[in-house]
Formats: sequence, structure tokens, C-alpha cells
Amino acid sequence: MSNIYIVGIAMTVFGRHIERSLDDLAGEALRGALLDAGCHAGVIGAAFYSGVTNGHLQGQISIPGQVVFSKIGLEGIPVFNVENACASGSTAVHLAVQSLKAGACDVALAIGAEKMNVPNKAKSFALFDGGWDVSRVKRISRTW
Repeated sequence: MSNIYIVGIAMTVFGRHIERSLDDLAGEALRGALLDAGCHAGVIGAAFYSGVTNGHLQGQISIPGQVVFSKIGLEGIPVFNVENACASGSTAVHLAVQSLKAGACDVALAIGAEKMNVPNKAKSFALFDGGWDVSRVKRISRTW
């Protein structure tokens, strides 16, 4: 397969969304993308979930995509979790394209979801503490 098409896109409106869950935000994006594509979730053959905050802020490690997708009605397909800092979303799209080109499925989903607004603001800001080579912290900080 050489021609790959993005046929549906959607996103939530950027905002704090204090009252909404991560699952609710991801569900809105999924429903919008399916509507834009004119298809239903049953045609999706593989899903790539991208996010960085689930483990640190929500406590959901190892299987964040599987948990989010099961809560928004997408189950029974391979789910791949992608964590690649600020490039998580584009990496999920890249992997979805590779899956399609390999013929692993006919329809792939790439979705990114983050919810950084939690009551403990220090916990939110601490998320960024590990976004660099932490083994070099002392050596680098001495040169400043």
C-alpha cells in the first residue's frame, strides 16, 4: 500500500477543562474524528495512543491507551502506547502510517490526550523535571 490518507481529524477546544476527565476529552476527539471521516469505530484495526502525563498525574502506567480506549468504547484491537515527550502525537501518527503501509490494518487511529490541570499544581510542574537527561543534572547545573 503506497497511498495513505488522513480521512478524519478532530480535537477538543484547548482549555483547562477542570470538570472533565481525560477519558471524556479523548472520547470527544475520537467521536469528532469518526464523524469527520464518515465511519464508525468498528473499522479501526489498530490504535496508537499518545500521552506523557498519565503515569505521573493520573497514576495510570503501562496501559494508558487500553484504559482510555476501553472507557470510550474502543476495544478488541491492538493498542500501542506512545510516549515521546512533545513529539508523542506526531510519533503516534508516524506509527499509524507505518502500520498501514505494512498492511497490518486498513484503518488506524492516532490519538493524543493530556490533562495537566490537577489540584496539585506542584505535581504538574514536577512532570517536567524528568524531561531531560537526569543523570547529568549535577554536572550541568554546576556550569550555570
